[in-house]
Amino acid sequence: MGPRSVRTCAIGLLLLLLGAAGAAVSAPPDAIAATGVTVSFSTDTVAIGKGASRTVILLIDNQSTSPLTDVNITFASDPGITAVPDHPPTGVGAGESSAIPVTVTFDSTTRSGATNAVVTFGRGGSGRSAVVSTLQVKDEPPATAEPAPVTVEASAGKATLLQYQSTDVFFTIANTSDQPQKLTSATVSYPSSLSVSQLAPSGRTVDGANGRLALAELDQLGPGDRSIVHLHLDATDALQPGTALMVLSVQAVNQVNQRATTAVASQALTFEVLGESGVLTVLGVPALLFVPGLVFVLVLWSLWTYVWPRKKDATAKAGLDAKSITLWVFALLPTLSLPFLYPAITGWLGERRDYRRSYGLDDILYVWLLAAGMALALWAAIVVVRTIMVELFVPQEGQTGLKVLSVFALRCWDRSLEREAFTSASGQELALLRRQGDGRVLVAPLILYDTGKLDGKDLARFQKDLSKKPMRTWFLLLNRRKDTNPDFQQGAVLKPAVLNPADLTKRDLPVVLLRPRS
Repeated sequence: MGPRSVRTCAIGLLLLLLGAAGAAVSAPPDAIAATGVTVSFSTDTVAIGKGASRTVILLIDNQSTSPLTDVNITFASDPGITAVPDHPPTGVGAGESSAIPVTVTFDSTTRSGATNAVVTFGRGGSGRSAVVSTLQVKDEPPATAEPAPVTVEASAGKATLLQYQSTDVFFTIANTSDQPQKLTSATVSYPSSLSVSQLAPSGRTVDGANGRLALAELDQLGPGDRSIVHLHLDATDALQPGTALMVLSVQAVNQVNQRATTAVASQALTFEVLGESGVLTVLGVPALLFVPGLVFVLVLWSLWTYVWPRKKDATAKAGLDAKSITLWVFALLPTLSLPFLYPAITGWLGERRDYRRSYGLDDILYVWLLAAGMALALWAAIVVVRTIMVELFVPQEGQTGLKVLSVFALRCWDRSLEREAFTSASGQELALLRRQGDGRVLVAPLILYDTGKLDGKDLARFQKDLSKKPMRTWFLLLNRRKDTNPDFQQGAVLKPAVLNPADLTKRDLPVVLLRPRS
């Protein structure tokens, strides 16, 4: 027994039970009309996708002179079809009608089926009646999108553009419909760092601005016609290396039914900075990440090694160890600061540039020069500071007696005037000032001063033990230098000099560098 036979038997059994109860059942059309009550769906057939639902309207029309009471709506459906009424009425007045939304769900594996709405009701004292309406349900095929009447296509999958160079991009606009299409507008959107122009069919050039270009000389395309858009790209400003998109948006109107259409296509652009890939290939490090630090280290090392203070040991190993962690850490320090310093420095000098946003070959050159300048400035600062430090705190060859005393007076270490003593080959008494890094020693003759012109108070101050008070000693001699005439003891060595310890005889007891003339 098939689904339809089951449904027919169910309806017949329902009507038979109603007749046995004394109800007037009107199944045939003429009998239904005779009751004055009609039941119908808003459509004879509804298409529903598998597993989907749709709402239809069930109309109960009471054209009789008696109201309908105790209205009941039931559905007898094929397998896989369910119907649920939304707020069914309990009664319908004489001469009135009621519209009931019914949600129909189609879960069947078959392609079609049906549902029957059975409406039973009471009317006066005549017992109950029943009216039936059938709704056919069929499978709705999936919707297919209509092909676009106008299409836009980029000619190349990806275009590569280097700074200071140019390239051409082509788009094809095609009318794929069987009706004429008029192109009403076409706009190209692109990165604002580019200069883009259209080479129009007439030969004239149309330039874009601020990342937008409105195409000129748009034509009407007949069925199957095509139009080529020729765009010329120049990269004269700084770029952000990577990938970007150029988008062409076209609006068209069908000349038969005036239907508007929009078509969009994009062209992928790859930006590269001229020379950067070569630096990466040769050095193996990014041009703006590590190279400025390497330039900084190389310039500083070159100045330190070959200019000042120079590498005096000819046998020592020269050069930089590329595998040294210290080298790379030292190279990274200026590199990490340059992204913040570069915009401020370039803004102070003129046009503000920020390579964190976009950059070109100019920026690579400027950053390298800035790194070299930073190395030069650091080296110069070290030279100046070291020169001042040496001048103030380190005894040197050829200094005067007062200058040697000022060195011991101003520094915070090894300040005592009681020094290690040596005797030269000629018998001259010498005091050690410092030992050289090469093993030699810097020695000086004793500093003698006159006391004949000093009065009692000043003489008493000079006669105190001043060997451990270099600041007071230097200050007194400096203020009374005309009276005390401090100078080195005459002999073979007249001023501080660097000598070989092998040429000197070391004495057991130390000697005070400063003493009065006898």
